[in-house]
Amino acid sequence: MEETERAVVCLYSQEVSADVRAQAQQFCAAIQEGSSAVRDACELLLFTQVEEVKFWSLQCLQEVLLHRHAAVPPEDLVSLQGFLLNWIVHHSNGQPAFILNKVAQLFALLMRHEYPESWQDPVLSLLGSLNAGLHVVDMFLRVMSALDSEVIQQEFHRGPADLAVANRVKDALREQCIAQVAAAWLQVLSLYHESQPALTRHCLATLAKYVHWIDIGLVVNEGFYQAFFVLLGLEQYRE
Repeated sequence: MEETERAVVCLYSQEVSADVRAQAQQFCAAIQEGSSAVRDACELLLFTQVEEVKFWSLQCLQEVLLHRHAAVPPEDLVSLQGFLLNWIVHHSNGQPAFILNKVAQLFALLMRHEYPESWQDPVLSLLGSLNAGLHVVDMFLRVMSALDSEVIQQEFHRGPADLAVANRVKDALREQCIAQVAAAWLQVLSLYHESQPALTRHCLATLAKYVHWIDIGLVVNEGFYQAFFVLLGLEQYRE
């Protein structure tokens, strides 16, 4: 992993020669295009402390999911599912926002391909880990926001296949866990509106992305009425 880390650092460095950068690009491209790209990128993400290398690892995974998903061994995809959930719970705390957003995007992209047939309970697993800390609550909101951006919202649809994917994911969420998701949103609004205003605003923004297609009764009820009433009484939420 040290050799790979050095190669990625060279990609971003302004202090190496063009020849060295070209060699680093060739080395990194071979990793990204290799049959073990998913395993190698996950291992590098855990190994390195360099933020640029972490980002490259995540970018490598994203490229694989976007362009070579069908060629990835099924066991590697299953491992990636567990890896992302484990990283969110045990490694996301204290990471910069651009790393967290990229992980959330990867989570959503993997759901786009795998949920619910090959990845049966990603959101339920995330919900079950919320008591691990605020960092997981934050990642839950980032994942739900990324899922809307990458899969659900109409602007993303480029054809019938994209629409079919969006409908598949929405139907599975409705059937499996959207009620629990709404309950988690309400808990965030109720528990953190005073101590975590940024997290609360993020929750409101995420909820707004879903309210137009989920069962309206999940958010138009006494619990949410009370939460919204409290928020309206606080100047920081009057926008």
